[in-house]
Amino acid sequence: MLTLNLTNLERSDIKYTFGTFPDGEPFVKLGEINRRHSIKVVTRVTNPTELFRLMQVCNVLKRHGVSYDIHILYLMGTRMDRVISFQEPFTLEVVAECINSLKASWVWVDSPHSERTLELIQNCSEGAFPFDLESYDYICYPDKGAAERYDYLLEDTRDLLFCTKVRNPETGELSGFSITNPEVYQGEGKSVCVVDDLCDGGGTFVGIAQKLRELDPTMDLTIKVTHAIQASGIDKLRQHYDHVEITNSYAEWQEKPGLKVIDVCSV
Repeated sequence: MLTLNLTNLERSDIKYTFGTFPDGEPFVKLGEINRRHSIKVVTRVTNPTELFRLMQVCNVLKRHGVSYDIHILYLMGTRMDRVISFQEPFTLEVVAECINSLKASWVWVDSPHSERTLELIQNCSEGAFPFDLESYDYICYPDKGAAERYDYLLEDTRDLLFCTKVRNPETGELSGFSITNPEVYQGEGKSVCVVDDLCDGGGTFVGIAQKLRELDPTMDLTIKVTHAIQASGIDKLRQHYDHVEITNSYAEWQEKPGLKVIDVCSV
């Protein structure tokens, strides 16, 4: 299988050119395609332009008659994974319909925000979990969603810390955090790893870190988040955690100045 990597030209077996017409319309031109090989298309879908470029690429591949999979490092719209109101779009459904129209042999999505992604996209599976969790004394899930999302990772619930948060549904503002089973934490200076799929502004993880520090100021605190959206959110993590590990699913953060203390796992 050949790789067509739309996130990094140097890692791509098939070369390509991106461009934009004067009216703002994006265009793509692919290099030579060997029809004897199937193709894995690696991409980010962080915005409508990247989605449209993926659709253009798949249009070319379909006309060549080659079989292709799609590996999506980050998929926009996954947080709008249900109908909020009749005045707002079901964004994930819109995006899924676009992905389904590409008729890929299989679709892989890294760390989808919920099971709805796998339900709405045809022939879809979740990509491999990118982090190692074996070396930590405790794993901490920052909210109910994370606990449900990663319940398959560890079987020993005695080493799990669960947190809750209160969010204003009208404004989206966070107003409180708590650890629901603090009695599980035993001793001092233990290693604790907070795990989740997405960090945007970082407010949730700051509140969780403060609650964990109240439990034990000497703990060695790590956070591992697959999708990091804002540099400002990453900077907040740096201020409250001893170790921060993210991936390059949303952006090539390892190339951003000022973020060298962050461990970036390539996916």
